[in-house]
Amino acid sequence: MPWDEERFNELERRVVATMQGRYAIADVPYFRFLYGPADGIEKTCMSEFKKMVKRINSEEGLSAEALQLSQLLIESLRDLGFLTEDTMKAESHDRSTFITDLSSNLPQEISKMLIDRLQGKSREHCAVLLRLGALFPFVRVSQILQKIDSAVNCVLVIPYPGSREGEMLWDRHVDGNSYYRWQTI
Repeated sequence: MPWDEERFNELERRVVATMQGRYAIADVPYFRFLYGPADGIEKTCMSEFKKMVKRINSEEGLSAEALQLSQLLIESLRDLGFLTEDTMKAESHDRSTFITDLSSNLPQEISKMLIDRLQGKSREHCAVLLRLGALFPFVRVSQILQKIDSAVNCVLVIPYPGSREGEMLWDRHVDGNSYYRWQTI
């Protein structure tokens, strides 16, 4: 799936219209933008979304930011103590427990960090959550969205690294496209 400029422009149009109150989706507007896993697409995606953030910030009364989920992952690992020397040694002896601990703790910690950063921001603010793929397989976007659902009121944009809807979110026979508050562009 190559970069789709027309679809990206439609996303930006809907996001800005939502922030200005001219386009309404569910109570908390979340947008998901699919981009294919082809060579170079991730770099293009990051660049285009950062430019979109700058354009939104130039609009009167609107604000936007790009949050690197890879950075939140590192901060979470540090805060939870997973990066200590003792933990790293224990991980080499009991990998399955370590993986279970990561999968149990990271969704909650990353969600808490997002709530702390975005709580109190209105619909006139947009947060673009970049580098979603860095969290997989320990954290799924549906886990984060469920945890921040009633605590965050700003517009969320989630560039989604997959060639078809639900590809990264499929878990225990639940389709990742079933999250009711987002709109896929």
